[in-house]
Formats: sequence, C-alpha cells, structure tokens
Amino acid sequence: VTTDRAGVPPPTVMIQGTVRGDVEVAPSSLFLGGVRKGGRFAPGTVAVTGRLPFTIEKVETGDPAFRATVRTGATDRSYSIEIAVEGDLVPGRFERTVRIRTSAPGPPLEVTVSGVVTEGR
Repeated sequence: VTTDRAGVPPPTVMIQGTVRGDVEVAPSSLFLGGVRKGGRFAPGTVAVTGRLPFTIEKVETGDPAFRATVRTGATDRSYSIEIAVEGDLVPGRFERTVRIRTSAPGPPLEVTVSGVVTEGR
C-alpha cells in the first residue's frame, strides 16, 4: 500500500488468517458429559480430513480405559474416529489427550477428551 501524501509514513496493514495443515481434526476437543461412577459415557466422534489422500497410521489414547475406532470415510481424504470410555474412571473431572498419527507430514493431531464422573448413589 502506498500513499502520495507528503510526510505521511506508509500505513501498516494487519493481515489475519488461519494456517491450515495438510490434515485436520474437528472438533479438537470432546466433552463426553457426566456419569455416575459405574455408568457409561456415550462415545464421541471426530472427523479427520485432508486436502490430499492420507491414511491413519495409529491412534494413541494414552489410557487403557479409552478405545478409539477408526472408520473410513467416503474418500481417501476423510475418516471418522469414535472415542469411547470402556473402563472405570475415578470420580472427578478427567481430561485425556488422544493423538492421531497419519501418513501426512507433520506432528500428530491431538484431541482433548474430557468429562466428569460423580460418586454413584
């Protein structure tokens, strides 16, 4: 941007945007809600999409009480991952990070999974 006004410094232009990677996950966080101790959470699902074909190589839940099931999408650029709690968790709020490794370059994608377990009665 230039100006023809004498003595006026060039203006500063701020550009704002979002850098998108080759592969994305949405949503990046799942709140599974709350259950009483011994109850079961409804599973949550995330979508993993890419601009180019890719494969999901590994999903790490980091906790044996959590299970992740990968489902192939309509194209080789989309997958869904169901994240479920299958084990017992101690009462209180929990938060876990699920890491999704793909064949695309770059670090693993991360999804934060949270919820609350209350004392049963």
